[in-house]
Amino acid sequence: MAQHAHAKKPNYRNIVLAGVIIVLIIVMAVLLMSSCGKKKPEPVPAGSEASRVSDNGSVYGSEEESSSEQSSEESSSGSSESSESSSSSSSKSESSSSSSSSSSGDTPTGKYAAMPETPYSYDTTGKSVRNAFDANGEVDLLFPINSTYYITRNFKVAKLEKVDGDYKMDYRAAPHCKEMLAAMRTKLNSDIRAFSTYRSYEYQEGNFQRKVNKLINKGYSKTDAYNTAATIVAIPGTSEHQLGLAIDVYLDSLYNKYGELNEHFEETKEYKWLQEHAWEYGFILSYPKDKIKDTGIIYEPWHYRYVGVENAKAIRDSGMLLVQWLESQNIVYVYNGK
Repeated sequence: MAQHAHAKKPNYRNIVLAGVIIVLIIVMAVLLMSSCGKKKPEPVPAGSEASRVSDNGSVYGSEEESSSEQSSEESSSGSSESSESSSSSSSKSESSSSSSSSSSGDTPTGKYAAMPETPYSYDTTGKSVRNAFDANGEVDLLFPINSTYYITRNFKVAKLEKVDGDYKMDYRAAPHCKEMLAAMRTKLNSDIRAFSTYRSYEYQEGNFQRKVNKLINKGYSKTDAYNTAATIVAIPGTSEHQLGLAIDVYLDSLYNKYGELNEHFEETKEYKWLQEHAWEYGFILSYPKDKIKDTGIIYEPWHYRYVGVENAKAIRDSGMLLVQWLESQNIVYVYNGK
């Protein structure tokens, strides 16, 4: 009797297992190809053109952080005293964390080094010497705050006055700032407003550290993040805002479009008007586009510093920065404050 051959039953377990292995291999290959295709963000050299641009093409402005947060801090200070003791608890916690972080020992030396806690000294040989502060402790209107002439944590603005909402400035600059804003609103039918004015030392620390942290989160090393942040947000102790003599002006329409202060402000009628008339109110543009290498700070068409009407006209006509104009006049400052 002939034997019939029986076909082998397929081993479904082995088939399923082989299928799973194949799928896993494909998934791993896809993941590997994807990770290889992604570039880790490269640190951008401080002061370079690329260091000034965000992912959406906007310029990282000095007020990239919330301007309303600063306004809240300012409104908590006394009308005639720059008291930081009344800052909100959230601001205090940020400032505290920024202080400990910035003193971690990983900040660089040289051009972008953190400012010392002691007053600066300067060689006055053969120079026309001016005191940084007068008998009342008020800072000189031409004091060129920067990495050479800085202020310490002990500095306090003698008297602040409101200029726009809760935003405040040194009482000597405030009336002129209010007149300038009012003129723009009337003559240009503009909704121009203050986005940043006076900042305390602690606020500036928090502002600076937030920028450093953002860059670190983008892939920068701590040192590169610090150096690049210093071209965007002034190192604490070197900001004109801390003197109460500077204002950032801007438009809500632009802020809502770009999410931060942006170079497109130079295309507005407000900017063009400021170039012609800011000096008439005692203000100068602090960080021009053609002076980036000199200032070490990004171009900020929104940032204006009060120096007094006569000084503003002389500096504007010279085509120089404030510090360059002072050098041309052979003027240096000695630190005679706390």
